Amino acid sequence: MLFSIPWYTVALVSIPQTFLIITVACSLFNIDIDNRESFFISFLIGFFSYYIRKIPLIFGMHTVILVIIMVILLMLISRINLGKSVVSVLLGGMILGSLENVILPFFFRITGTGISDLALYPWLNIYAFFPIMILTLIFLYFIKRFNIILYDLSAIQDRRSTMLIFVILLQVFIITTFDSIIIASSNYEDIIPWINMGLVIIAALSILAIKQLEEKTKNTNRISLLKSHLQQVESLLNTLQSQKHECSRHIQALQSLVHLDRNDEAKEYIDGIAQDYWQVEEMLYTGHPVLTGLVNSKRSLAESQGVEFAVAVKCDLSNINIPPWDLCSIVGNLLDNAIEAAIQDKDKPRVALEFKSEDNEYLIYVHNNGKRISETDLKRIFTPGFTTKGSEARGYGLYLVKKLLDRYAGDIEILFKRQTTIVVKLANGEI
Repeated sequence: MLFSIPWYTVALVSIPQTFLIITVACSLFNIDIDNRESFFISFLIGFFSYYIRKIPLIFGMHTVILVIIMVILLMLISRINLGKSVVSVLLGGMILGSLENVILPFFFRITGTGISDLALYPWLNIYAFFPIMILTLIFLYFIKRFNIILYDLSAIQDRRSTMLIFVILLQVFIITTFDSIIIASSNYEDIIPWINMGLVIIAALSILAIKQLEEKTKNTNRISLLKSHLQQVESLLNTLQSQKHECSRHIQALQSLVHLDRNDEAKEYIDGIAQDYWQVEEMLYTGHPVLTGLVNSKRSLAESQGVEFAVAVKCDLSNINIPPWDLCSIVGNLLDNAIEAAIQDKDKPRVALEFKSEDNEYLIYVHNNGKRISETDLKRIFTPGFTTKGSEARGYGLYLVKKLLDRYAGDIEILFKRQTTIVVKLANGEI
């Protein structure tokens, strides 16, 4: 049975411990959560912990109850879905639980105390938690500093992957809980540190397995995007080949008519060609093969819906240092949103794409003359799932664009003048 704890232990141990569990796990899973929401959840967990610890239950049951409450609070307060909430709490609890199980036996040996002394001397809980907190904060610093992501749950909506992560983490969480029971009830002080070392190895292997799963998912997505881009390039090549064939055929026909001095027929032939191909615009070239395919396919999409589409390339894009699948994801999502917004202008819908290079930065401008975004919507426009289209399946385009730009040290800005302009800034050089 766990012992009850005074209010100052709740304030100095339970609340910061919960805050670290949420912050570390959400950072590793790339889940956006406001620090104020994390602190509020931590405060509520501390409140519940104060009273739940007074209830006589078997060891470990208090932890299970608090885990369930934490998951529910994450869902209600931070709007994180059930799967992500569960794996986040399990990961954070596994990391801090493993550290606690490793450090406590050494703490007891150094201070000459035991598990029963934590109940007799509540301040001892704070001293025992201090090194755990320091190590966790160092770990969190490295996560933030080097943008370490164990598995990007923000961009990948795969329930089977989330379930697999849940199964892996649940096993380690159960082992961690049993290990805590051993520390609390056993007198085998000499073997406990080795058991804990083994637990840390199991936890590390579980984290590596999740990381490998994320790499596999990323590669699958990249292959899918590359396949789409290659299809666009293939479509371009087919179009060019068809135009070349048509051009050669017409030249041969005109050459024959000219050599036979049948000038009137040659003029008539030219007039016929001009009439048939007057509406055919030339291919748009960007200097970047994959972008060329994307831009021409988006132009076809826009024009099929009556939207005027213009492109201006004022710099060399061949050396832009971003993988083509991510670059096309950024530009493609922005163009899709611009086309949808422009269609709302029933008079003369227009979309324009512009590439420039200034002050050692690539600048991508996406203009549309559609309805202006309200100030309220502008504050939430990069929130996952937020959409003005009234569909629950929408609202991830700009969120994914923002995530990709954060990955490549880029920036995005929305301007309103005579039209809506989205400006993307990317470093011109190593990213």
